Amino acid sequence: MNLIGLIFPILSIFISLEVAGAQPAASNPPTLNPDISLNGLFWYRAGQGGNRPTDLEEANGFSVQELELRLSSNIDAYWRGDAILALHRHAEEEAGETHFDYQLDPEEAYVESLGLESWTLRAGKFKAFLGRHNRLHTHAFPFVDAPLPHQLILGEEGLNEMGVSAAYLTPLPWYSEVVVQALQGENENLFASESQDDVVGLVLWKNLWDLNEATTFEWNLNQVNGRGPSQEVNKLSATAMTVKWKPTDSARKQSLAWTLEALYAELPGATDNQRRGGYSTWLQYQISRVWWVQLRNEYFGQPKEEEGITRKNSVLVGWIPSEYSALRLQYDHYRAPDSDEAEQRVTLQLNVSMGAHPAHEY
Repeated sequence: MNLIGLIFPILSIFISLEVAGAQPAASNPPTLNPDISLNGLFWYRAGQGGNRPTDLEEANGFSVQELELRLSSNIDAYWRGDAILALHRHAEEEAGETHFDYQLDPEEAYVESLGLESWTLRAGKFKAFLGRHNRLHTHAFPFVDAPLPHQLILGEEGLNEMGVSAAYLTPLPWYSEVVVQALQGENENLFASESQDDVVGLVLWKNLWDLNEATTFEWNLNQVNGRGPSQEVNKLSATAMTVKWKPTDSARKQSLAWTLEALYAELPGATDNQRRGGYSTWLQYQISRVWWVQLRNEYFGQPKEEEGITRKNSVLVGWIPSEYSALRLQYDHYRAPDSDEAEQRVTLQLNVSMGAHPAHEY
């Protein structure tokens, strides 16, 4: 599908809905119009391997990373709806050759309950409540790309499934939430059972403590079980912790956040790499109102094995003048297990948003 042919329909929908929302309240009540936002991610990449014909996913040059159209609204007093359509690059094979095209897909489309004391219910297609990074949309990633273990264990889209979810806020003296989800389990990397009746079960325990007026500590623990193509039970365990510091003095335009997240998968039916895991840890330091400096270290491989280890280190400098735009420059030092030398890559990303966009995850 032609990129221009996809961009114009998205923009026309966005503009027509905005114009409709600008009509007088007597003829078209504002409450009937959803909040609408359009996010665009554009980048330029330059890497040692990006010019090879086989490197379509990491190709050098200018590209549209993703366009995201989001509609959000309270349906009534009991439900809230969210629909996110994403346009992104997609590799296709035609006449024995692989090339890039752009594909428009529903990234998320769900309804969520309102007004239930201590409970939140959700149904539809959504990003599973796994760890910390999986629920983030591309424009909210701490870096320009997803963490290495997420890419290699969960795949390009992460754990994003049809299903139902129930979250319970416990009466403990700190913020403590338990989430149980039943998912279709179509993720090809982890499950993809041949039986449509097989359901993946997910449990999350999330906690948040206020260490002092300026510092919070978040920790969560996950377990995900589901059948794979061989009907063996595949398991995924995850844990993540984040420390955030933000001075209470509003005159100080600084903040600091450190995150550590680890994933570990057991796939007894796999022909190779039945156990695989890795971690990603990153530091984000806001040095002034608009400038950020970030560091990330990543590891992926099989436990207690020196061969097959993938490592990646990243440095990012970001100029973020507002919540609606950001310009970020990222350097990656990537060493694959089948490569004699590390690959170096530089990416410049422009992130822009238009319209009323919901708040990001804390």
